[in-house]
Amino acid sequence: MKRVISMTMPWQNRVRGIAVGLHLLTWWSALALLVIVLALPRLRSMDTGPQTVGTEAERQTAALIATNPLWFRGLIVLAITGTVAIGVGWSWFLIRNARAFTHWLEQEEMRKKADVLTCAIEQTLDAVIIADRRGVIEYVNPAFTNMTGYTAEEAIGRTPGSLLKSGQQDSAFYQMIWDTILAGDTWHGTLTNRKKSGECYIVNESISPIRNGEEVITHFVAVQRDLTEQRKYERRLQQAEKLEVLGQLTSGLAHDFNNLLTPILGYTELLSRSIPPDKRTSGYILDIQHAARQAATLTKQLLTFSRCEDTVLQPIDINGILADMTSLLNRTIGKHIEARLMPGRSVGMINGNAAYLETAILNLVLNARDAMPDGGRLTLKTGMATVGQDGIKAPPGTSPGSYVRLSVSDTGHGMPKETAAKIFEPFFTTKEHKGTGLGLAMVDRLVKSMKGFITVTSEPGRGTTFDLYFPQIDHVAGSGTTNEPTSETTSTLCSGDETLLIVEDDRQIRTLASSVLRELGYCVLEAENGEAALRMADGYDETIHLVITDINLPKMNGRRLSLALRQRRPNIRVLYVSGLIDSALLSSVGDLDTNTCLLPKPYTPGELVRQVRALLDQP
Repeated sequence: MKRVISMTMPWQNRVRGIAVGLHLLTWWSALALLVIVLALPRLRSMDTGPQTVGTEAERQTAALIATNPLWFRGLIVLAITGTVAIGVGWSWFLIRNARAFTHWLEQEEMRKKADVLTCAIEQTLDAVIIADRRGVIEYVNPAFTNMTGYTAEEAIGRTPGSLLKSGQQDSAFYQMIWDTILAGDTWHGTLTNRKKSGECYIVNESISPIRNGEEVITHFVAVQRDLTEQRKYERRLQQAEKLEVLGQLTSGLAHDFNNLLTPILGYTELLSRSIPPDKRTSGYILDIQHAARQAATLTKQLLTFSRCEDTVLQPIDINGILADMTSLLNRTIGKHIEARLMPGRSVGMINGNAAYLETAILNLVLNARDAMPDGGRLTLKTGMATVGQDGIKAPPGTSPGSYVRLSVSDTGHGMPKETAAKIFEPFFTTKEHKGTGLGLAMVDRLVKSMKGFITVTSEPGRGTTFDLYFPQIDHVAGSGTTNEPTSETTSTLCSGDETLLIVEDDRQIRTLASSVLRELGYCVLEAENGEAALRMADGYDETIHLVITDINLPKMNGRRLSLALRQRRPNIRVLYVSGLIDSALLSSVGDLDTNTCLLPKPYTPGELVRQVRALLDQP
């Protein structure tokens, strides 16, 4: 909005007239002086006599001046009078119009400043709105158009409320703003507006009154800054903080939970040794073991999701995984939904984790079930796809090539694009008062942990399809399943006569490990913490071949204990056990040599004995 200074003010007309008159007088005075200067040589010739005059023109000029002396004197008087009048006139002109000139210079300076201010407002990234006292818009800058979608022509003449109201603030809120600015104060706050496209956006806005020279409010200026992207980053930061808290909570729970699962797995294995396989109770024991292993797998999945820990990958067959899950999926979705399993032919192997893949599939199936409350059809289909071709773009960080595709489709209510773009965000859910918002986020994390990626296609009323892509590997297809470890009898476990020191603060685990190893002939010493273990080692004169220690011990952790023991007994071997194994713990333990090993909880007696024997048999 530019201000144009008028150049037709009355004082300027007077100044122009006076200046023209003085200019004419100046020219006439200059002409008279020129004539006098040219005539001076002729005057000298008159004084010296006609014989000194060189030319006829000079003699005629001398004669003219001699016969008209009054005219020449008048010319001199005119030149002198004009010169004096010019000096007096210009002095009077300057004195008379000094204030006008000063005012004009000030107006020029103000005009330049106004041009700079206008340029700044036009180029700022914040939206600027100038409205009159009634709230009718008189000016908007280009940033307003970029922010809202309304052009200046569409906005001028209307009120901000008629353009931008989103309905997320009530009338009392807007009335409070009006009361504030009409009282002469500046209002500053955050509100939600609506663009021309209908999309809502969040702005930080300040509205200030503009007063004239009499301190009367004539206009209002509003400056808006779009905070939509900033709020998105803030939400992501909050989600990251929630995940960090979840990771810390999960870590503590995982350690305690694995400690509980260790005696369950251990004692059920000991029970299975004493019960014949044909007894009915042996089936119960196997079910308990199966449930405990599933609980241990679930704990590992939670740790992988919450703390981004790397998982161990191995060749698996997706078709085999789906075949094993058929009965589970049928029980999960219910009879009102038709399930179709369509395994593709010549589907390659992938490098993955069977438990993680099962968890991802189960989460997607549960989502599909919730999207079809009145029944529908669920389809699980596998096949091959070429990423980078076939219309499939490779996401950032993904290499083009041959991929195994798993599609999970439903005929449910579907979702709009805006919702589909957010479904993998942690804590985002469309299931009010039901969902946690972690299911699909976990699926996305598990798929990425297997070097794959996931896409979603959905339309309201037309269902949803999730496509999971995993890089194909060169491997002979197998069943895709791994048999669970079977219970080992005492005769199959390796016995020994070495002396072992077990340091474990959990009494049940310590008792279980001691019982198993003593039964196999080992000499076992027990300690509940690091200090007790050092006292026992100092008071034991015989050789201690191996120490089995929990890493997370009270007062003195397992790493410090092993260092202290090796200072006393350099040849002692160390078996670390822990209910929580992550990158931070591995870093604290340091490099594992041939005399050191790490065993995660929960473990079975057979796994414990194998690790003990492997360490003791090292040269």
